[in-house]
Amino acid sequence: MKATFVCEGCQTECERLGKRGRLPRFCSACRPKSYGQPYRNRTKEWAEYNALHREERRSWAREWRKAHPDERNERTKAYRATRPETVRAWGRAQHLKMHGLTERVVAELYLAQGGECAICHEPLPLEKMVIDHDHQTQERRGLLCSACNHWLFAVERRDEWVTSAGEYLASPPLRLLMVRGGLNNRERLQAQTVTPASLESVQPPTFERGG
Repeated sequence: MKATFVCEGCQTECERLGKRGRLPRFCSACRPKSYGQPYRNRTKEWAEYNALHREERRSWAREWRKAHPDERNERTKAYRATRPETVRAWGRAQHLKMHGLTERVVAELYLAQGGECAICHEPLPLEKMVIDHDHQTQERRGLLCSACNHWLFAVERRDEWVTSAGEYLASPPLRLLMVRGGLNNRERLQAQTVTPASLESVQPPTFERGG
């Protein structure tokens, strides 16, 4: 049932259009042009005050957060618990702002990649994709899954990692140990059961990789 009120102008009973807030004083036909002007004036004055004292207010906010860490954490937890959708939307907007992209550009890029990671080609929803960029030139390159983005970052930081990984796969240390011991993998596993107690008396062998 909609709430009703009596208009102060025409003295007729009217239904409130909105669902929340206090009841209005006038109907749409009798509402004065200046109705709500004091609120608009206060809003304008508050915006001007914020523009003039922005750094001062930010400094005060930083000092308050530093002096009240527990209260700030409790407020943050309560806000995140009651507004999860708002928090996710805000985080997504901040992420796009950091990369200088818009929702439309990211959506078009997602469709251009066929809805999959650009490296491993695993189909993923857009929410699971990560925006990849060059950490040297800051160029935005594409959408990747979190695993490919992580390993690509590791490879870019250490160029020798790829060579070292290739050498490891070509000659794993355990394979070298089996060959130097004169037994293959199957015979070694059948002849000895590895337990924590049996490892106490084992001395690690030394060998050279490659060659």
